[in-house]
Amino acid sequence: MQNILMLWGEDDDFFPIENAKMLKEKLGEKAMLRSISKAGHLAQLERPCVYNHCLKEFLATISPEP
Repeated sequence: MQNILMLWGEDDDFFPIENAKMLKEKLGEKAMLRSISKAGHLAQLERPCVYNHCLKEFLATISPEP
């Protein structure tokens, strides 16, 4: 299974953060959940710098396949 990053807005009214926590548990140890404060359902638009920072950190941990 591949590594999975879930970036979630803490104020998401459509899919509350509790849903993300349950999903992470079901996906297992390969899943990482990062919550973004002061962001709702469109975290990538509401907090783009924070979103991009989290994404860059995650991508830096992935090694290219041979």
